[in-house]
Amino acid sequence: MKLNNIRKIFGYVLIITALALTKSILLNFLSMYATVQLNNAIPLWIIRLLLLISGLILIFDRLDLKKIVDFYKLTATIIFTLLALFLILNTICYAIQFSEQYLPYKHFILTKSEKSLLALYPSLNKKQVFDLLTETWSRPFEFDAYDHFREKSFKGKYLNVSENGFRLVKNQGPWPPSKNSFNIFIFGGSVVFNYSLPDDETIASCLQENLRKIFGDKICVYNFGRGYYFSSQERVLFEKLLVGGFVPNIALFLDGINEFYFRKDEPLLSEKLVRSLGDKTNLLFKSDAANVIKTFYQKFSTGCTNGPSIPLKNISNSEKEAFARMVINRYLSNKKIIESAANAFKVTPIFVWQPAPTYKYDLKYHVFARGGFGRHSFSTYGYEFADKIFRSNRGNNFLYLANLQANLKKPLYVDKTHYSRELSNLVAEEIAEFLEQKITINK
Repeated sequence: MKLNNIRKIFGYVLIITALALTKSILLNFLSMYATVQLNNAIPLWIIRLLLLISGLILIFDRLDLKKIVDFYKLTATIIFTLLALFLILNTICYAIQFSEQYLPYKHFILTKSEKSLLALYPSLNKKQVFDLLTETWSRPFEFDAYDHFREKSFKGKYLNVSENGFRLVKNQGPWPPSKNSFNIFIFGGSVVFNYSLPDDETIASCLQENLRKIFGDKICVYNFGRGYYFSSQERVLFEKLLVGGFVPNIALFLDGINEFYFRKDEPLLSEKLVRSLGDKTNLLFKSDAANVIKTFYQKFSTGCTNGPSIPLKNISNSEKEAFARMVINRYLSNKKIIESAANAFKVTPIFVWQPAPTYKYDLKYHVFARGGFGRHSFSTYGYEFADKIFRSNRGNNFLYLANLQANLKKPLYVDKTHYSRELSNLVAEEIAEFLEQKITINK
């Protein structure tokens, strides 16, 4: 048999193999584990495509090197052009996504008029304020088991985060906490972390200072506030600390604003985690471009993934109440679970419903109210519903501070939602007064 005929036969065999090759065929020759691993390493469709191209090349009557080179150049040019367009589209969409989520917020802070911004930082000059904001907003999150993410450890001039997961306060107590101290763990979102304030002006730091004036240096406060956290994540974090042997005397949970930011009971980065664990061959559908397109589609069809996306004015009163009721029920369920865990470890749980800029605050004094509050706007009617619930169902371990700013006619926020030094200190003073009767050490 001539060599040319053998080549053609082999080519036909490759083509038939390419057309017939399926997972079920492979399982007749390879184990399930080997088939799965092979498909993960090299997707089956790529193997079939390579076999098909190889077979077509072999059955040609004559191998024309020039034609092959020309075909390769054309194919390479098309693939390169498509990849370049894909990267450009991805870059543009990433820029849009980034600008929608972050840039307006940061830009709005950093370019606000000097007078109104600096007035919120009486102890800092312009350069110091800029350095503080840079430290606040330039830090990425890092992975945290079960809670998905946390504030990354950081050492700065104004902001410091321990590698053990808490933000430092003025005269920070030791870690692990001393059994000779009266230890208070405070949990919450970025309001508790106190974005855009230095370490010594946070709620946690002011709380420790106020309580030490009464009880002395035995009081140690640990700030476990973390950006975007809400009661479900705080519950998990509290349980992790207990399991790890870090048991405080008081566990204090300061919530409200972020509860209404999340419709689904899922942490902020859940969708990214879902995409990362999806089909590894579908890179196109996990790209920033695809994600932006998906987001736009959701905005104009079924609503956003983790909160109502339609404007407040288009939501009926019954829909508002249903949403608020669902969120409050979730919060109360988390509260019950926290109380049960705390009781098992002889920890006193304290719950504080925090002030929000969207509720009982005159926005003409809010320096950054222009442009609205985005998804935080849903705390407007959420807080109204919560007020009805908590008015008659507070308990002796619940402090309601939603009305704290009702009669304060002055700027109290350093950005859209985060407290100024003055409001942080007011919240800390109220909590300190509430805790004074619950701390059982000699004054």
